[in-house]
Amino acid sequence: MALLLAYFTVFVLAASVPATGQQGFLSIDCGLEGDDSYPDDQTGITYVPDGPYVDSGENHRVTTVYRNYWGQDYRTLKTLRSFPSASGKRNCYSLPTNVGDKYLVRLEFLYGNYDSMDSSLLKFNLSLGVNHWNTVNLDTTDDQDGYNFYEAVFVAWASWAPVCLINIGQGIPFVSTVELRLLGTLPYPAIIGNQSLSLYVRRSIGSSADDDMRYPDDQYDRYWIMGETTGAADMSNISTPTIIPPSVPFAVPSPILQKAVVPADNSMKLVFHSDQLDAQLRDHLVILHFADFQNNKSREFTVSIDSGVQSGPFSPPYLKVLSITTDWSSDTEGKYNFTLTATSTSSLPPILNAYEVYGRIIHDNPMTFSQDFDAIMAIKYEYGIRKNWMGDPCFPPEFAWDGVECSSDGKTMRIISLDLSNSELHGLISNNFTLLTALKYLNLSCNQLNGAIPDSLRRKNGSMVLRYYTTGRLTESSDVYSFGVVLLEVTTGEPPIIPGNGHVVQRVKQKIVTGNISSIVDTRLGGSYNVSSMWKVLDAAMMCTTNIAAERPTMATVVMQLKESLELEEAHGERGDMENQARDNTYLMSTFGPLAR
Repeated sequence: MALLLAYFTVFVLAASVPATGQQGFLSIDCGLEGDDSYPDDQTGITYVPDGPYVDSGENHRVTTVYRNYWGQDYRTLKTLRSFPSASGKRNCYSLPTNVGDKYLVRLEFLYGNYDSMDSSLLKFNLSLGVNHWNTVNLDTTDDQDGYNFYEAVFVAWASWAPVCLINIGQGIPFVSTVELRLLGTLPYPAIIGNQSLSLYVRRSIGSSADDDMRYPDDQYDRYWIMGETTGAADMSNISTPTIIPPSVPFAVPSPILQKAVVPADNSMKLVFHSDQLDAQLRDHLVILHFADFQNNKSREFTVSIDSGVQSGPFSPPYLKVLSITTDWSSDTEGKYNFTLTATSTSSLPPILNAYEVYGRIIHDNPMTFSQDFDAIMAIKYEYGIRKNWMGDPCFPPEFAWDGVECSSDGKTMRIISLDLSNSELHGLISNNFTLLTALKYLNLSCNQLNGAIPDSLRRKNGSMVLRYYTTGRLTESSDVYSFGVVLLEVTTGEPPIIPGNGHVVQRVKQKIVTGNISSIVDTRLGGSYNVSSMWKVLDAAMMCTTNIAAERPTMATVVMQLKESLELEEAHGERGDMENQARDNTYLMSTFGPLAR
């Protein structure tokens, strides 16, 4: 560790803040001012400002009456970010992901009369990547004050997942929270390459309306909305005090499994249906969750979706969980219904604990080739480019990034031309340009760039690829950024770009949220380092690579902090590993800007 500190410049933070994180969670409080994160009082989930993930919009607060009512229990809904752009325009969040991993993304909205316009109805579209996700429909006259949330389940196709809000001329788009949750191996059928899932409802049955559930009861922070059946003439609530372990495939929380409904009045049939028509339900998928805690008689039933062919029979095991994922079903009116019917040999009626209904997000549009997308995003962050560079770089054509030209084979888009002339770029010519392997033309003229031109950019198929001349000198902020990248390379033992896993800056940001230093540092060091000093190394690197060049520390500051850091390391040398163990879940927060947690 001493050699590492002697070679690289490290500075000690002016202040340190202990932090906790949830594995695989990114929780964004939109419109939050400043750089500080905070733990939510209800869940303990750490929320961060949205600045690093979005390039446009305005911060607002809901009015006092909504802050007083909603803000008591839902601090995340006190602020929001609005996007007052013209009709047809999109504004996007860029969420870091790992290729091939399955995620839940959730957006929450509370209008709260933030604009003093007393709007009664707001509508705007959401897209996930290049594909339409849903239409946000907020009625501020209902008993939810215009609150709603929208969820999707998807498999990451690149190191970034753009989530976009699109103005359709029926109100200014805004958002209160953006949340990303890693779903691990949960068997939601979004892994098929041509679809993602859009949640319509996820409901727990047999509970009161006050029993809505999320993290920490649900380890993946799914929202379970309680479907109150008290007083329903055709259903009866049943429950058990016995703890039923969460189901293995879908990890349904135990409190949900302890409550259920059965038919009332000796009926042998349960019927569920949507309350209203919704275009999302013209093509839908139903997932049913059962846990039987009545073991005195046999229970067996069939399942029918939308009055279609029955499947089964099914017999839920005692004090265990059975989950059934149905086939996709279509309804031209936009509704769903499903029926559970006891078989002739069953002594007990059907039982149901919870269910989920999803619409389909069709992947019917070409998207930018994942390696091109990762490379252009790395270029964006390396140079701090703030244009209209948000969402997918190539599609749809009306939203293509400034200076970017693409070609398509019908399924994917390749970046073939990139014009960054007069873009106020500073520093060395990035090696990330070489990862744009379909690039035929690159214009970097009229910037303040220096350094060697990579051979792969000089000529391709006998033609000149790069147009480039210098108009200035290498700037200090670019030096600092390059230093930060090299510092991360040495600390992690990884190259800057790993195809399919993005840039080292973003990879480290994703791991920092765990609070576990050993998941970041090169394993070849064998743990022979001081945890506090290593956190300072990482924090130094993250400050050097912050998106906005003006917010990066000067090299003079970095050098000064190196001396202090090295003194700390040397002073610690004789104290052994006890402090390492005590501080392994603590990392430091820079005054130069927020780090992802």
